[in-house]
Amino acid sequence: MPASPSGVDSVGSAPAEIKSATEVAEAIKTAVPEVTRLVTVDEDNDPNNLVGRPGGYIDGAILFDPRAEAYDDQLGVDQGAFLEVWPDAEAATGRAKYIQDTLQQVRGLGTEYHYQHAGYLLRVNGRIKPSQALAYEEAFRAQF
Repeated sequence: MPASPSGVDSVGSAPAEIKSATEVAEAIKTAVPEVTRLVTVDEDNDPNNLVGRPGGYIDGAILFDPRAEAYDDQLGVDQGAFLEVWPDAEAATGRAKYIQDTLQQVRGLGTEYHYQHAGYLLRVNGRIKPSQALAYEEAFRAQF
């Protein structure tokens, strides 16, 4: 499915079963062999200081993909992909819109592909080629 004008692809309203970010990320890692490792986001390593906080996401996982050519060792979407789990679809959509609006206003920050299902938001680093990002999208969508 091509990206919508807002840069967010969204399907579904609620998952049949609740899966953790790590469970979904493990499945993506299996389907995208270039992913070398993943890190579960918690309150001690969250690069955005949002996990578990009011107005923040409830779970997260970062996938490391060397094709993203990360600039540093810090956790975040720069490493390849960041799966955020929000309380509901509205919160995930709001987060995606905020990020895409910011990236449009400050072009030097880069780009991201966004794929959403209910409260799950998969952010893939824009340095990954579109044909390669498609593998992330397919693996992500297969989880729901």
